[in-house]
Amino acid sequence: MDNINIKEEKNEVLDFDPLSLIENNISDIICIHNPDGCYRYVTGAIEKILGYTSETLKGTSSYDYFHPDDIEGVRHYHAQALAGRTGETRIEYRFRKKDGSYCWLQTQTTPVFDSEGIVTKLLTVSRDISDRKLAEQSLQESEIRIREFAEAVPDYSFIFDEDGLYIEVFGNENLLSKPKEQYQGSSIYQILQEEDATFVLDEVQQAILSGEKRSCIREIRMGLEKRFISGHAVPLNYEVNGKKTVAIIATDITEQRRMERMLQVTYELRRRSDFINDILSGRASDENITYLSSKIGFDLNVPIFACMFLSNKIHFNQVDLQGEKLNSVQKSKDAMIDALRDIPNSVAWDCREGIGVLCQTKFDADEWIYNKQLASHIRETLLKHDASIVVSVGVSDVHTGIQGLKNSWRQGTNAAIAARCQVIEGMDIVHYREAGIFQFILELLGKDAAKEYIERNIGKLIAYDREKKMNYVSTLEELLRGSSVRETADKQFLHPKTVVFRQKRIEKILNVNLGASHTRLALGVAIQLHKINNI
Repeated sequence: MDNINIKEEKNEVLDFDPLSLIENNISDIICIHNPDGCYRYVTGAIEKILGYTSETLKGTSSYDYFHPDDIEGVRHYHAQALAGRTGETRIEYRFRKKDGSYCWLQTQTTPVFDSEGIVTKLLTVSRDISDRKLAEQSLQESEIRIREFAEAVPDYSFIFDEDGLYIEVFGNENLLSKPKEQYQGSSIYQILQEEDATFVLDEVQQAILSGEKRSCIREIRMGLEKRFISGHAVPLNYEVNGKKTVAIIATDITEQRRMERMLQVTYELRRRSDFINDILSGRASDENITYLSSKIGFDLNVPIFACMFLSNKIHFNQVDLQGEKLNSVQKSKDAMIDALRDIPNSVAWDCREGIGVLCQTKFDADEWIYNKQLASHIRETLLKHDASIVVSVGVSDVHTGIQGLKNSWRQGTNAAIAARCQVIEGMDIVHYREAGIFQFILELLGKDAAKEYIERNIGKLIAYDREKKMNYVSTLEELLRGSSVRETADKQFLHPKTVVFRQKRIEKILNVNLGASHTRLALGVAIQLHKINNI
């Protein structure tokens, strides 16, 4: 029934007289049906259209020739006509031809009443509309293909009229700020911000005036965020309600723009980082401060200090990292440095063992307190970028010039290592002047003597812990801090008598007297070096 197209004409005058058609025998099919649907009279172009002769159809039931999907629909409307509930109607349906194929007929049905108002027969005039139906089907299939293609592409497309009304919307609905149904029939000013809507409407109208495609890239607010859109406005050849139309194909290039910017930032970052690292390593031979400052993008003539950052996501020692893991660490560092680009009067770089930030400051008696506060602000910026990172921060003294840059880097790194080793409890930001023995740690790490020093002073205790699954090194560290037996017991979750026993055991294993100040100092340095080697 869904395939039947009925046009009722109860109160209309027929556009042709069926009786005259019978007499003139034009190129249509004229039939008279009995109430049961059998052909009573057939004439016209029956053989030309269907391949049957009039004699062949007479006495047969018309329902034997209808397409199975159309029978119920035709039967229903015939029943309505026989009951006198309709006037003349036009029905479109499929009819089986003599060769077994089907053609589309449009039939105008007129009920014929007797003197008592009872329908005694139906007069039908049928016209072959197969060509029209084929064209409609082809157009429909073409529209479906176009729509499916438009929906399949990752972009989204719109058809506007010349006044900026949305006619059609295609594409990924996830890219739209509102559901598609809210677009169609709406003005562009109801969807976009006024400035953006004015810009797009101008492109639509310019495309219509010029008759040529227009292209542009613009940052447009889509809902709650701004997106970079690459758009093409193409004038179309058809009108809607008398208004010209334009198709706009929009591609979201926000991610592409972000990647391009990140590549540019990464290039600039690597170039700057390499140059600073060349200065620190002595490979930059030109000692002209103005020249070096221009290369770095930072004035080395003014007072500066360094904030050095060590993190669980940017390894101190990357020598053992390879392939994807090293690449992942590098990307993480690049993103962190990029997050610091808006810190005023500063420049960040990849100092390989971590992230360094040079900051302008002033010489002052309390400058180190201010500088720690600025370091805390930078640390909070990193945490906003990635709340999962653990950052240890070292702050240097204030210096100037090329040598000052080198001193700031060394001091800041030493202080960061001190923070990472938690030498000063409860502090993750350590100033160089608070770093104690760690002020010399880079020099110590650069020598093979460091490992020898650790082995000579606490090597036996480390081996004892490893063999017995104990933590005597930790107990020794607490004792060297000057903690009392009870304080050490509380921190180690031990009984005080156990602490006393451990102290004696440690002295025996190492063959030392913990009461001697020089011994305590040597053991403390060895423990800190051991902790650094295990970072």
